[in-house]
Amino acid sequence: MTPGAPSGPAGATVLPGFLDAHVHLALIDPAPLIAGGIARVLDLGGWTPGSLESASPESPSSRGSGEPQGSPSSPPPVEVDPRAGRTRPQVANSPRAGAGAGAAGPAGAGLPEAVSAAQFLAAPGGYPSGRSWAPAGSVRPVARATDAAGAVDAQHAAGASVIKVTLNSAAGPVLPRDVLAAIVARAHERGMPVFVHAEGAGQALRAFRAGADALAHTPFSELLDDALVAAMAGRMAWISTLDIHGYGEPDDDFDRAVGNLRRFHRAGGRVLYGTDLGNGPLPVGLNRREIDALLSAGLAGDDVIRALTAEHLGRFRNVLRAPDRPGPARQGPDRKGPDRAGPGRLVTLLSGERPADPDAFSAWLCTARAVEPAEAAAAVAAVESGESGESAGTAGTAGTAGTAPVESGRRNGHSGPEQSVGGAPPPGL
Repeated sequence: MTPGAPSGPAGATVLPGFLDAHVHLALIDPAPLIAGGIARVLDLGGWTPGSLESASPESPSSRGSGEPQGSPSSPPPVEVDPRAGRTRPQVANSPRAGAGAGAAGPAGAGLPEAVSAAQFLAAPGGYPSGRSWAPAGSVRPVARATDAAGAVDAQHAAGASVIKVTLNSAAGPVLPRDVLAAIVARAHERGMPVFVHAEGAGQALRAFRAGADALAHTPFSELLDDALVAAMAGRMAWISTLDIHGYGEPDDDFDRAVGNLRRFHRAGGRVLYGTDLGNGPLPVGLNRREIDALLSAGLAGDDVIRALTAEHLGRFRNVLRAPDRPGPARQGPDRKGPDRAGPGRLVTLLSGERPADPDAFSAWLCTARAVEPAEAAAAVAAVESGESGESAGTAGTAGTAGTAPVESGRRNGHSGPEQSVGGAPPPGL
C-alpha cells in the first residue's frame, strides 16, 4: 500500500491524510473531525499550544448528540456571520461522529494532527479585537515596526508554525505598511510563512506587496485585477473558504471569491482546501459544499485532492505537517521533519475506487475517514480477500449521513457536483 495512490480493488482507497487549512480550534469541539475525514488541521488564530491537552474521548463535549459544545478548554461561541444566525458548526459525514473522539480513530488518538498560528497579529484595535467570539489573549496588537520581532518571536516560542496577520479595513484599523513589512521579515527569518486575512478594498494587494506567503481566504471584497491575480499566482497560496459566503446560499461575496479563484487557479496559483471552521454553520469534517465550490471555480478532481493533501508551502517544507499528533509543530526551512507520513500518521480511507463518473466524485470524497495506517491496510486486505470488514463498510456509508440532495450544481446541504480525477497526485505539489 503506497500513500498517495489508490489502493485496493473495488472496496477501499487510501490517500494521504486530508488537511483543512483554515480552522479555529478554540471555537469548536474537534472530536468529530477524524470521523469526518479530516486528518490534519491548520489553526489560523485563537488557539495556543496546550489548549487541547484537556481533550479526551470521554469528555462530555465529545459525547451525546454530536453537536459541538465549545473547545475542550473553554466554551466561547463560534464566530457568527450576520447571515448565518447563531448556529454552531454541524457534524459532517460520519454517523459515528457524535460517538466520541475515540470512535473514529485508535484508542488514545481521537484528534487530528494540528499546526497552529497561535495569536492573531493585528493593529491596536484591529480585527478581531473586541469580538465576543475571540478568546481572551488571542489577539496580539502590534503598534510599531519595532514591536514586530517581539510579536513574531512570541508565537515562535509558543510553538506556532505560521504567523497569522489580520488586515480587515471593513472592521477597524489595519497595520501600517512598515509594521506589516517588519512582521513578514521577522517571520521569514524564523522560517515561518505569513498568512493574511485580507478584507476590504486594497488589502489583498497590501498583503502581496508586503511579501505575505498566503491569503487565509480567497479574496472576496472585490474582483482583483487580472495582472494582480497572475502575480499572486506566481508567489502566493490561497485558502479557499468559499462556503462561508452564504453557507449553501451563494451571495455576492461568494461570486466574487469564485471569480477570483477561477482566474488564480487558471494562472497556476496554489490552492489549499480550507473552510474557516468555527465561523458559522459549517460541518465539522469534510465540507461537500466547499468541494463543490472548488469544482465550480474550475479545479479538476486532481486539483481538489492536491488542495486536500498539501504538506509544503513554497520554500517552507513540511510547514503543514506536525511531527506528533495532536499539537502544533515547529516546521519550516530551518526545522527538520518527515517529508511523508510516517508511523502513526493518519491517512485517508475512502469507500471504493475513484469513480469514473464525474458526477460521483464529491460524494466519493465525502466517504473519507481519517484512520491509522494499520486500519487502512486492514480494510484494503479485507477487500482483497473478498471480506468487506467493518471499517470498509463504515467508510462506505460515512459520506451520506445528513446530506441533502444535489440540484444541478448548486450547493444544498453538503452535496453538490463532482468531477472525475485520474491517479491520485502526490501530496505537497
